[in-house]
Amino acid sequence: MATQFFIKPIKETSDGKVFARVRRKNPLIDVKLSTNQVFPLVEWRTFEAGMDTKTFKKFRAKYEIQWDKLDAIMERLDSAVEDATDSDSFSIVAKRIVHLVVDAEAIEEARKDAEERARIQAEEDAIKQAEEERKRSNDFMDYYRDFCARADSGDATKIGKGKGAKLSKRSRINYRQGYRWLCDYQENELGGRGISFDDIDSRFFADYQRFLNNRTLVSGKNKGKVGCTQNTLSMRIAELKTVLKRACEVDKVSTNTVYRDTTIGVDDCDVDAIALTRKELDAIIAVDLSKLPECYAFARDIFMVGVLTAQRCSDYNGAKDKDGNRIGGIKPEDIKTFETDVIVTNNRGNKAVETRQTNYISIRQRKTGKTVEIPVNSELQRILDKYNNDLPFVWEQKLNAYIKTIGEMAGLTDKVMITTMRGGEAHTSYIPKYQLITTHTARRTGATLMYNAGVDLYDIMKITGHSSLDMLKKYLRCGNGETAHRIASKYAYFQ
Repeated sequence: MATQFFIKPIKETSDGKVFARVRRKNPLIDVKLSTNQVFPLVEWRTFEAGMDTKTFKKFRAKYEIQWDKLDAIMERLDSAVEDATDSDSFSIVAKRIVHLVVDAEAIEEARKDAEERARIQAEEDAIKQAEEERKRSNDFMDYYRDFCARADSGDATKIGKGKGAKLSKRSRINYRQGYRWLCDYQENELGGRGISFDDIDSRFFADYQRFLNNRTLVSGKNKGKVGCTQNTLSMRIAELKTVLKRACEVDKVSTNTVYRDTTIGVDDCDVDAIALTRKELDAIIAVDLSKLPECYAFARDIFMVGVLTAQRCSDYNGAKDKDGNRIGGIKPEDIKTFETDVIVTNNRGNKAVETRQTNYISIRQRKTGKTVEIPVNSELQRILDKYNNDLPFVWEQKLNAYIKTIGEMAGLTDKVMITTMRGGEAHTSYIPKYQLITTHTARRTGATLMYNAGVDLYDIMKITGHSSLDMLKKYLRCGNGETAHRIASKYAYFQ
């Protein structure tokens, strides 16, 4: 071995400090250095003179810590000297070895201290950053909250269709719900940090959409399900863009125009969207309701008014405010008569002036603010006459329940395949048709029956109030040969 130990007395004590000497002939290496290990001189001298095996074991056991370090020093120095080229460079390596062995515990302790300090600093930095994030601008969320409050008070009005009109109760509810969902996203995905107008870009929309697709619903009939439906997702994204547009173009508090990006958005889809055939309507009309409460007959008549006018429930049935006063719906003053003189020719060829009348209903639609005029046919006239032009009122929720019961009694039990999108995935189910009948079914049915009867699409739009053919076409439900029959009846080619 190349390493040997020797001891030097420590002045004015009975102890000595052990040194290591490392020697090698080729190349010549001769290095001496302190190990910083202290032993009693007498016992070390006895060791150098040669102890018997039993005494030596006791000696090592007594100074186990020092000997462990000396053994480690010797092992590492003997290994390192094999690669040494000169004493000067090896001396540096040797001192490093002694330091690492002798001060290993202190080094490890220092390393742990450094790690602990780094960990504490990282935690403090994270807390500081979180606080800074929380304090950062939250101007968009502040604006959205204030907008909801202004909408409830009537100060914030429509900016698109029906510009200037108050937002409907349903719209206000939807905006408040959209704000709450965005708060959930802010808390759960952003750690509660503020959301400024500048934060909202295409990436923000994509991340928010991902959140909605993976969000577990906490209330409502779909409580516990993961992800919202495609239509709800479409509505949430559209609401967000509308709020941004309002902030930029109306209230002038933002310059962010990301809402103009047409690539941002989700197409809605038809869910539970059915229309009834004339035969199915006749079956509903034929149901004997004499053994049921009068409200069922009211519900059927109101539903048929919805079919014959092709309007939204709020426009033909209306609603009630918190004081119980009826809002909207068809009122006696909405039913009008138009008179015009026309020239007619009798069988003898004689011409005469004849006054003709057209009864119609004039409605200002609550959702769009449009005024539409619906001709009153004989079937609708019979219902209006029955109630002296003053239709009864049934809460929409009750109306939907009653008409489902009537539909079941009419035998509308065929299973309808319904495919919905939830959380980005398609879900298919088969539901009895009567369970899908709602007040909105009446509007779809009315538009479809007019179309199958050959009424021009643009004339149907004037009645339904749709702003485009594309929107109207989404309402038409033609199938089971109805389209083929309509085309065949129109053209001699198919006769």
